[in-house]
Amino acid sequence: MVTNARTVVHWLWVPVLLAVAYAGWVIYSRSSENRELEKAAEQKQGEADAKVLEKLGGSSLKILMFYANPPVVRKGGHGLLCYGVSNAKRVQIEPGVEGTGPSISRCVEVRPSKDTEYTLKASDDKGGEASQSVTVRVQ
Repeated sequence: MVTNARTVVHWLWVPVLLAVAYAGWVIYSRSSENRELEKAAEQKQGEADAKVLEKLGGSSLKILMFYANPPVVRKGGHGLLCYGVSNAKRVQIEPGVEGTGPSISRCVEVRPSKDTEYTLKASDDKGGEASQSVTVRVQ
């Protein structure tokens, strides 16, 4: 049986085309599965994000925490005032403490010379205000 090169080359394209079609089908089916998995993961992440946002006060101004550590300091010593606020544009602690600003979690150093009540005041850009107080005792 005599075959010419042209016929052989012509028939070699058939398995190549079948292999390309199969590879295309595999890639398409896997990418479709991946899109479904990504969509489910995005939905799950969105639900988790909503839960975190709700815990952090949603879209409203909220003082998450404000405490002294330790609540009693030695005379001449120092302590920390730790606070967290959500959705605040301005934050201050009175009497004046340096280093304050909007933050979900921040601690600033204080050196009271006598028992001192500190008041955290937070405000948002909508006119909302919130405040909370804590006392640091000096021994």
